[in-house]
Amino acid sequence: MAAHYDKVCCQGKRNDIIRELQILSRIEPEETSCHNGKKLNSLDVIASEYGFSSRNAARYLRLNYLIQPFKNLMDENKIALLAAVHVSYMTKEEQQILMCSIRVSALFCK
Repeated sequence: MAAHYDKVCCQGKRNDIIRELQILSRIEPEETSCHNGKKLNSLDVIASEYGFSSRNAARYLRLNYLIQPFKNLMDENKIALLAAVHVSYMTKEEQQILMCSIRVSALFCK
């Protein structure tokens, strides 16, 4: 999901120029807005493709900042999503210290 988000988010297209060329070529311009006029952002697009809310999609993308042992705990359902998101804001070194503390005290919670 993270790779797909990066692809959608960082397309680097000049939509203004593409739209002008489409108008000049008498091609119907592509819309980047919903039917109600709200502009879509990359996170909304990814969320709808994966069946998540945009808030949960942001949370799952944030998990990429976890060190592998915490990702493993997530896969094993031994740590809650929100707890993992909070841990993801720690530096890698802080995460390693926390993981050592968890292993020593055997605090696997869910």
